[in-house]
Formats: sequence, C-alpha cells, structure tokens
Amino acid sequence: MTVRGSAVSAWTAVGVLAACAQLYVGCSGGASATIPPTSLPDGSSSSSMGTGDDGASVGVEDAAVAADGADSQRLPDSAGVEESGLFDAGQLLTKLDAAGGVDAKQDSGAGDGGHFKDGSIDGPPGTGDGSAPTWCSALNPRPLFCEDFDEGAIAPGWSSVHMTGGSILLDTTEFQSAPGALIADSAVVASMKPTVDLAAYRSFAITGRATFAGTLDLDIRVDRADAPGGVAVLAQFGLADGGGGASYFLQLVAISNGSKPLSISVSEVAFPGNGPVNHPATQTIPLATWTHATLSLTAPFGGGAGTAVLGLDGMLAERIAVDVPLQNRAQTIAVGLTYASAPSTGWTAVFDNVTFDAMSN
Repeated sequence: MTVRGSAVSAWTAVGVLAACAQLYVGCSGGASATIPPTSLPDGSSSSSMGTGDDGASVGVEDAAVAADGADSQRLPDSAGVEESGLFDAGQLLTKLDAAGGVDAKQDSGAGDGGHFKDGSIDGPPGTGDGSAPTWCSALNPRPLFCEDFDEGAIAPGWSSVHMTGGSILLDTTEFQSAPGALIADSAVVASMKPTVDLAAYRSFAITGRATFAGTLDLDIRVDRADAPGGVAVLAQFGLADGGGGASYFLQLVAISNGSKPLSISVSEVAFPGNGPVNHPATQTIPLATWTHATLSLTAPFGGGAGTAVLGLDGMLAERIAVDVPLQNRAQTIAVGLTYASAPSTGWTAVFDNVTFDAMSN
C-alpha cells in the first residue's frame, strides 16, 4: 500500500495542527459554521459550510456484546450517568463470528442495500411515517444512541452536522434500511490543504469510577474513492478531558487503491501530540458494496492502557492495545467524511444504521 506524499505530510502534521488540519478532529477554519440540527431542514443542504469543536468519538456497542455479562447493564439515553457493569472490548473476539452477533440487527432492514427510486424525502408508504417501525425503533434492547435516517431527516438525532468541502444529504436511493441513509460527497480539491469535514457528530457525557467501554456500529458503502493513496476518515470516536485542552481520537481510516478494495487502518490521535499511531488491518473494504463495521474501545476514565477492536462484516479485523493520555470526561462520535487528504479527486460514501452503546464501572 502506497500513501500519496501529500497525504503523508498532512497526516504527520496532525499532532501539531490537529485543531485546524481537520484530519482527525473534524474542525475547519475560515468562514465555516456548524449547522445545528434545528436549522437543517429535511436533514439536507448543499451549502459548503460547517465546523465546530465537537471533535470526534467512535464508540458504539453491539447489542450481543453489551448483553454478554450477567451483571452488565445499559446506560440510559442521557448524559452524565454512572452505571455498574462493564463489557470488555475483548469480548468482541468471540462474538464477531457468532450467529446473531454483530450483524443480527441488519436483518430488519432492506437486505443488502435496498433502493427507493422516486426521490421523495418521506420514503415509501409504511416506513418512516409512523405506520410501521423503523429500523431503530424495532431494536430490542435499545442502544444508547441509534440513527437509521429513516425519519426523513439526518440532523435531529445529532449534536451538529458539519458541511465543509462538499455536501451531506439524505440519500433515498442507497440504504440498508428503507427509506433513507446519509450520503457524504466531497468535492475535488486541487490544493494541498485538507478542506473536508462532512459528518454528523453526537456528544455524550458518560461518567464512571473506573473504566469506560463503548462501541460504534454502522453500515458503510464507499461508491467513489480518491486517487490511489488518498486517505479518508469514515468514522471516529473521541474522548476529551474536563478542561478541553486535550483530546484522544480512535478512527476508522480508508486508504484508496484506485478501483481496487480500500485498505483499512485504525488510527489513534492524541492532541496535543506528535502525530497519529496507525494500525493497518488485514481486511479490505470493497467499493460499491455495503460493509458492516464495529469499532470498540475500552479504557480507564483516568487514562492509560486500553483495548480497541475493529470488526468488518462479522470478522475480526484488528485488535490493538491503545494508550489514552488523558482523563476521559466527555465522548463524541462522528460518522461521515470527517477528513479527506488533499489534493483529492473526491469521495462519495453512504452511511446507515448507526448505533452507539457505552457502559462504565
């Protein structure tokens, strides 16, 4: 795998320029502005705007993993809650290949990428309009956070939606559960400066006495990849300290191989810091095909050694030892194109059925 020189230089500089480089923190400069959910009609806009300091955080847990321990309990859908019980990220190792495991929740959707052709935002009769359960509403037990984009909008469930360097819209032609999904489409960038932040962000304030464990589940389809060597962050999970002066990010990174399947890496980024720590996965992601991804993190609230696990389509892709160099006081997840290297011929990625679960002890 070869990464373009421009991508490498931008990637390496993130430790010093993370707050502005947008590579891992989802922030952008200039005249951009974050679009709050209430100001984004129908969950779509073609304006090139959006930024903020939401950072990024990727932590969502599969229902089967969360329920693994007899003493484990789910956190209610609220912030700042202490809860007993804990699932360890290592439990994913035995769950990813099990029947009814990570991919069990997809069965209530439209199979391998349903299609709805008329382009209306409300979807076909009987879905997303109250006449039948949506994918999220049918989940039992309920995750801490779920977004299936089947309610005719992309923004209401998120803390903010960033739109810099392209468009982020509700897609009613490609989805895993009808009638909608999120599509991020980045523009061609001729300069060497990364300018892409097309993602939805959700913040949490989960507290605990000892250990935080979170998992992000989502379906991803990359229809257009950058030229070979181009880099894009498809999802991320961030932790921030209480004073807001330090952040840690765990990211799902795609590296273009042209028309061939994408190489995948899990990257750790600490700010301030000296740059990312990259953990290449052995699996790849094919283009124009739905892939189910699971990214899990277990780490002490006080900082220190932890574990991260990446699963792709029910198979273990990577298990890594991580080091979180800060006290975990807030968490954020992001889904979309939170970063794309430059110059770039552009990316098009579709996201659906996003869940986040977290536990603490």
